[in-house]
Formats: sequence, C-alpha cells, structure tokens
Amino acid sequence: MILKESNIKINEQYLQELAASALYIAAKMEEIYPPPIENFMNTPEQPLDVDNLVYLEKNILNSLNWNCTVPTINN
Repeated sequence: MILKESNIKINEQYLQELAASALYIAAKMEEIYPPPIENFMNTPEQPLDVDNLVYLEKNILNSLNWNCTVPTINN
C-alpha cells in the first residue's frame, strides 16, 4: 500500500507495538521454539501491552490474508 501523504503522524507507542508484533510474527516463522511474547514487550521507554501486541499480530496477518510462506528446511 502506497501512502499518498508523506506527513502522517503516528503515535510512538503504536509504532513500537506494531514493530514488536511484526518481530514476533517473524520469530514464529523462523524459529522452532519462538521466544515468549513477553520478550518483545520490554522497551526502554515504557512496557508494551500484551493484548495490543496480540491484536496487532492478528491485524497484520489478516491484512496479509494469512498468505505467509511455509517454513521449510530450505530457508
């Protein structure tokens, strides 16, 4: 999706939660035993909410229509 406006303001807390959710999805795809979600909640500024991370994880996957690559040994 290409954004037409270049000066969109995003809350820093939301952006940190979005990044943590994306990292959690990537960890689930690449690791046999992914780290617990609590490991993604520690930020220097303020702790993140686990419910928001799970909600954003679901929204990211829904926006991708759950079209994720299947993890194989070739990766």
